[in-house]
Amino acid sequence: MGRRRMVAGERPLADLAAVAGRCLANAAFAQREMEMDFRHCPILWPWPSRVNQSLCGRHASVPAIHHLGWAVRSIEKARQHFETGLGLEFRGEESHPDVRVAFFGEGQVAVELLEPRGDKTSVGRFIAERGEGIHHLALKVDDVAAALAEASRHGFVAIDSAPHSGSRGTVVGLVDPLRPDGVLIQYVQEP
Repeated sequence: MGRRRMVAGERPLADLAAVAGRCLANAAFAQREMEMDFRHCPILWPWPSRVNQSLCGRHASVPAIHHLGWAVRSIEKARQHFETGLGLEFRGEESHPDVRVAFFGEGQVAVELLEPRGDKTSVGRFIAERGEGIHHLALKVDDVAAALAEASRHGFVAIDSAPHSGSRGTVVGLVDPLRPDGVLIQYVQEP
């Protein structure tokens, strides 16, 4: 295992580099293909989707990154950092029973700030255990149920046993890759 050739998917390789820059820093690019070693990448190894197929010698596309979910204690306190510090435009907000969600950026750079509505909620427990920061990496998929099943076959623990309604009319499902960095994977199916 180790180095394998992989073809870029829906997003340019540079977008993936923004999330996993240190993993791609030594990659050799040739048009839409690259050589890279996934074994030391905390984001892409192990991966419960098409990337693992490419590691087995088959070509596959990189899953499209939908957004980053960021757990914060207060959206108001974090807003300036994301708007002024990172230059991401505020795109609105939604309120759910357990969490308040604020949207920043769009397209290739989208972030959701997740403010828990109490310490006993899933995001509240996440912050208590791990602190504020990246809660999940959301991947765009065609079928959340199929993605959850595939993730389970690859040893990931399903946090959501079935797809459910997410923000902005999406269908979502969350899995835990059981990695020490604590970042969860969310599958997102757009309406």
